[in-house]
Formats: sequence, C-alpha cells, structure tokens
Amino acid sequence: MAVPTNTFQSHSAIGNREDLTKVITLLTPYDTPMQSLIGRENATGTLHEWQTQALAAAATNAVVEGDDPSTDAVTPTVRIGNYVQILDKVIGVSNTQQWVDKAGRTNELSEQMRLKALELKRDVEFMLMQNNARSAGSSSTARNSAGVRSYTEQNGSRGSGGSAPTGNGTDAPTDGTTRPVTETMFLDVLQLIAVQGGYPDTVMAHAFVRRNISAFAGGATAYRMVEDKKLVSTVKVWESDWGDLKIIFNRHQFEREAFIFQSDTWRMAIGDAYKIEPLAKTGHADKRLLSVECCLVSLAQEHNGVVADLNSS
Repeated sequence: MAVPTNTFQSHSAIGNREDLTKVITLLTPYDTPMQSLIGRENATGTLHEWQTQALAAAATNAVVEGDDPSTDAVTPTVRIGNYVQILDKVIGVSNTQQWVDKAGRTNELSEQMRLKALELKRDVEFMLMQNNARSAGSSSTARNSAGVRSYTEQNGSRGSGGSAPTGNGTDAPTDGTTRPVTETMFLDVLQLIAVQGGYPDTVMAHAFVRRNISAFAGGATAYRMVEDKKLVSTVKVWESDWGDLKIIFNRHQFEREAFIFQSDTWRMAIGDAYKIEPLAKTGHADKRLLSVECCLVSLAQEHNGVVADLNSS
C-alpha cells in the first residue's frame, strides 16, 4: 500500500521532541562483601600496628609435693602493622552542565558525587582483597595497604610452585599451578585452622569457585521443593566438622582463591573517614574531592586460611 501524496511524516518533521526516559540504569554492581563482613577501628598514624599473643604449647604438668618451682619462660607478643592508604575520586562539573535540562537527574554534581562514592567504596574493597604488600611510600610514591592475600600464610592449600607470604603484610604470595576445585582441599584447610585454634565462619570465593562449592558431595545437587515450587541448586551455609560457614561471593577478589575467614579477626582501620570536600573554583566548573584513608587489620592470621591456585573457569 502506497503512502498518499503530501502525507506529512515524522521523517520530514522539524521540532519533534526526543523520547528519552527519565530513568538511568546503573549497570555496574557495587556490593562490597568484605567491608560488610568485618569490623572497624580507628587509626591514629600512617603505620597502624597491633599485637598478637601466643600461649606456650600444652604439655605434661605434674609438680612434686613441696617442690620449689622454677620460673617458666614468658612468650612475648608479636607486633604487626599495615600502612594506611589514601584513596580518592575527583569530580569536576561545568556550570553549564548544572543548569541545562537533563534526563534522569536534576543536579549533575550531586549525581556524580553519588556515583563516585560508590566507585570509591569498590576501590577500597579491591584494596582489601588483592595481592598488594604493604608499603610506606615516599614523597613521590603512595602508601599501600596490604590485602588479605599478604596476611594469609599459615593455613593454606596451594598448587605446585605456589608459596605462602610471610603473613605479616610485608610480602605477597607466589601463585602456583592451577588445579580443579575439590572438597578435600577445603577440609584440609579447615582442619589446619581448627588445630591452630581458629573458629572460621565464612568462605569467600569468586564466581566459578563459589559455584563449585555448591557441587561438593552432600551439597546442593539440584532438587525441587514441591510445596514451595522452588528449584534449589546452591549451598548458602556449610555445616562442617568445625562449625557452620556462610558461603559468600565476592567479585573483587582473586578468581583463583577461596578464603576461609574467622570474621572477627579482621577489621578495617580508618584514619580519615569517607568524606566530600569542595576544591577551589578556578573557572566555569565546580570540583569535589571524595576521599578515605584506611588499611586492613589482620588480628590473627593463624585463625584463617586460603585454598589457592584453583581453576577459575
């Protein structure tokens, strides 16, 4: 069917308004599981330190009646630390962009501050979970806070060629040859933690490893809950010989590792809390600085463990 002569179509029209929805969809996830899991404490210096204390090993203890006892050896504390890292985001929005009619937001500066705050929090999560050793920095280099990988030494299962860090944040582990995810690896590490006196409560893993945990023997091989009309194919809590462990997915951690945490032995020390400050106006734009100064605290690395060098796909 032909279009009648002189029919005025939208293709030729001038002045038709654009059809742009007022909704902006945020595509990037902004969850921060480690920050949600651990506690907080204050830092009062750029090198934040803490101490650990060990007891003498249990041994036979029988004393002769009337004996004059000798003095037992004293076990000194161990001093550990981490450097407070500065993280920031800077926003600049022109005066013009502030007043023009916009879709999905009325105030561009406020919207960009909201987005950058989410990005900054994700950067902190990345810092906590990655393979960075602590560094004091200098007048020309930034201070670096060590992440969990540098504080997880004693209880580990690693692939061929892999090696553990010292465990005090001063160095990072060496990656080994990857291998398939097995339940035995996790049970071995849980046993090591238990022997050291730990009470782990969380397993944190990236996507592929998280999926494999649900496939462990006795795990959530898919089954139907007829009454609720649900198909269940996941394990959220693992009831182990050493207690119940929550299984948490963290997209910001190294894909090849799963951490077994006693969550109350980890904290984030904050020297300068999350804040927004205006920067000097130098032209036709407004600037804002979002920043935080913080570091990871590992109160008892002996009560935690890692299953490393796992296949990630």
